[in-house]
Amino acid sequence: MPKVIRLLSSNLKEEIGAAKKITAAGIPILKQSALELEEPKKPKTGKEQYSAKKSKKDEAKAAPDLQD
Repeated sequence: MPKVIRLLSSNLKEEIGAAKKITAAGIPILKQSALELEEPKKPKTGKEQYSAKKSKKDEAKAAPDLQD
């Protein structure tokens, strides 16, 4: 049993180390993203509007119990 505990502890330390590295690498990306302005949404074309309506209808048919 102590062998399993050592192995799990070692694995946990590796995972924590990896998480710290990922978080450290992501901080500059998040800061840069926060400085960028959000692009305004473009109006949908007729085709996009039709596609969106069709998707909603298809979803409603597929799962009527899940609708609002």
